[in-house]
Amino acid sequence: TFLASYPPENRAMATPQRQRPLPICLVLCSWTVQAGCFTSLLETKPRRAPALLQTRLEADDLARKLRPDGDAKENTSRFVNFTNTDSWPKMELLRFVTPYGTDMEALVDLTPYSQMLQSSLSTFRKAIFYVEIDTWVSNDTNRSYLYVNNETGMCTPAKTSDGNGWNVSVDLLIWQKPSKSTFGSSSDLDYAKVQPRATIALASISNFRQFDLGVVSVINGTLQASQKQLTLAEATDFSLVAGPPAVYPCPDGPDSMKRAAQTGFISRQAEAVVAEMLGDGSKAVNESALKERLDDLEQMYVESLTPTLAGTVTAAKTTFEGMMLTVNLSDKAELRQGMPVFYGSDVVTDKKMGSRWFNSSLPWKPFGFVEGVNGTTFIMNVSSQLLCFAKLNVTDMPKVMVLASPDALETVQGKVKAIVRRGADTGLLGQARNDLLFLHVSEGAESAKWILTQDAPIGYLATSEKASNFSNFSDGFLTKEVSATQVCVVKQNRQGFLFTRRFNASLAAGERALLQLVVTGHGWAQTTEQCGEYCHAIYHLKIDGKSFANVTQWRPDCGLNPIGHNQHGTWDEHRNGWCPGSVEPGVFIDATDFLQSPLKHSLTLDVTVWSNLTHEYAPYSDFSGYANSDKAMLAVASNIFIYDEHTVAAARKKSKSFTKAEAALRDGCSDPDALKPPAVPRDLAQMDTSAVSTTPLMRSDPPLPPGRSRYDFEARSPWYFYNESKEGSPGASDDGVLVPVFQGRLMQSNSRHLEIAIEKKAITPKKMSSWQQVALRLRLEKPTGKETDHWDRFGSVGMLLPGDIAGVQVMEETATPETFRTWKVQAPPLR
Repeated sequence: TFLASYPPENRAMATPQRQRPLPICLVLCSWTVQAGCFTSLLETKPRRAPALLQTRLEADDLARKLRPDGDAKENTSRFVNFTNTDSWPKMELLRFVTPYGTDMEALVDLTPYSQMLQSSLSTFRKAIFYVEIDTWVSNDTNRSYLYVNNETGMCTPAKTSDGNGWNVSVDLLIWQKPSKSTFGSSSDLDYAKVQPRATIALASISNFRQFDLGVVSVINGTLQASQKQLTLAEATDFSLVAGPPAVYPCPDGPDSMKRAAQTGFISRQAEAVVAEMLGDGSKAVNESALKERLDDLEQMYVESLTPTLAGTVTAAKTTFEGMMLTVNLSDKAELRQGMPVFYGSDVVTDKKMGSRWFNSSLPWKPFGFVEGVNGTTFIMNVSSQLLCFAKLNVTDMPKVMVLASPDALETVQGKVKAIVRRGADTGLLGQARNDLLFLHVSEGAESAKWILTQDAPIGYLATSEKASNFSNFSDGFLTKEVSATQVCVVKQNRQGFLFTRRFNASLAAGERALLQLVVTGHGWAQTTEQCGEYCHAIYHLKIDGKSFANVTQWRPDCGLNPIGHNQHGTWDEHRNGWCPGSVEPGVFIDATDFLQSPLKHSLTLDVTVWSNLTHEYAPYSDFSGYANSDKAMLAVASNIFIYDEHTVAAARKKSKSFTKAEAALRDGCSDPDALKPPAVPRDLAQMDTSAVSTTPLMRSDPPLPPGRSRYDFEARSPWYFYNESKEGSPGASDDGVLVPVFQGRLMQSNSRHLEIAIEKKAITPKKMSSWQQVALRLRLEKPTGKETDHWDRFGSVGMLLPGDIAGVQVMEETATPETFRTWKVQAPPLR
């Protein structure tokens, strides 16, 4: 009964191999005695990978566990609980970013991952694939807005949406070894198989998990001066901080620190504006241009900081006094006759940004005024906007905003002006900085309407000493006023370090090891240096503590995207590691010379970011992200592929490099320019800049010679696009086998991550003699009866594995650093 209820494809694994079949009752009894086995078949809770393996590992399997870079040719099946794979590591096969609202089809070499795929099929008789897109759209993202013509003032009601998702298809394309030679010697050599014998998975993404870059945070705690110690509200690790964490008094808690940081950030921005205008000091400052920049900065923050209430128009009436609108407010407000009324967020007009026109919010100017008030309802006069409102129905009327109090606008204008002036004065003195500034604004006398005060730390945590060590304090450095008070500790991660992975690798004579790295940056709107999407970063790789390579992943060619003319938005702006509508296979670098020592090694990845203020690369702290509640992120995937001597020789005898891996085996690196980060980035303007070319380079598909020929992936670099409607089904002309994985699956906010298990017999039919090369085809298409997602979204295709398998070593994340609540405090330095 037990075996009959078990999935047919796994019955062979449920019965011990190479033994005489036992009666069913004995099998059941045997498994029941082994307590962990029978129980785990019934469990649905996630368990760690070792507990998922259900058969006894034989001696050769144990050997592979000890030396996971061993050959993966033997067919040793394991019984694995496939019902819950939440805890399984995800091995990324391809990173991609969706285009703005159009289709995309790409064909990318997957041969470096073929050993891992074959090992999974040999071990489990199946492979589990995933695809994910970080989208939040659904079937209904429609919204109404009002378009105001910037020349005529006429208003037109319209609708827009963010789209509804993607139809996603993923296929494997497997070429088998030609049955016999039909070419000359040169073509025969080009078909030689270049597959790794072992794989070491160092880092991969998992359910959209990315590395937060340079995070700044504030933790509240209690300072006991008599005991010379501080107790935090939560246990914390300070291993990545830039210098000793500063301790500030904050009787009102961390939220008050956040508000002070937001004020300080405005001042820092004014400092940066002046520093940019001053340059190296060799030229006189254009005072009118400087005033215009500072005025724009003031206006931006006046708009965002002025407290307002939203209102909805419920009636419209034309009288002899003009056109009157009745407005219901979202809350009670202190309104007076004559107060200004502003457009809400659903009104747009044409605005030129750099060299392009965009639909943008209207300038923050009143379009009417309050005529009368009755509780949460008021009457507004819009006679000056008759061209806009005369022909609109009430249902088409825009949302409006009104000041929360009569003096709200004037108060905010005065505060912001004082903050910007403080920053400008600091910048003119040549003292501009880009660190965290806690600044408070208070009302003063008429002669100094607004007073700015800067918080200073009252001490620092001694993070270099153990938290339990409170001896050898000098008395007197903490005053009685702060002897027992609520404080906040500022944790500023100065991100050089990203991660370290430790792994085993032993190379035989003539073998080569390729390190593959994919990094894409995300987040930008309110982060320092608009990182990670728009910042220039250098990724510093060390193997066993020695510098191995400095890599840039910056994409300066987004404006040349062949499908760019079908997109909208900012598709042509350069980005850190990606373009809208691109696949990112990463860079392959020969690491052989750094892996010559015996078995155990480590890889460390550090990062530095270009600062437009200091004009240098440095470890990164996201002060702006903290002040404005935003994050800079990096998505990182990395692997090591080991190739035996014969495979290396075969790659080097080819007439050219057809794939990235072949290029690295032949020339040391697939992308030599990636190893040459610029000393000074040239394209420093981040947003309001035109692309390299606003007319995309429409490169035709590479011509194919008559008859059969080797598919040339690198001839289509860096986009790797394929067009089945013009080129036919991929692989059809050269004996390729197309294996469907995901077919037309709708991906939306509630289906951002999909998984599927593909049986071995579906991937390796009996007629296939051996794998020569593997590719992955990705298709993003418009959903039937719906709209394509309008935005550029992070995406990934990969496999799931429970842990190490034959020839594949899956590295776990570094253990979480130890955290403490209680810390020693030291005095601030004397000034």
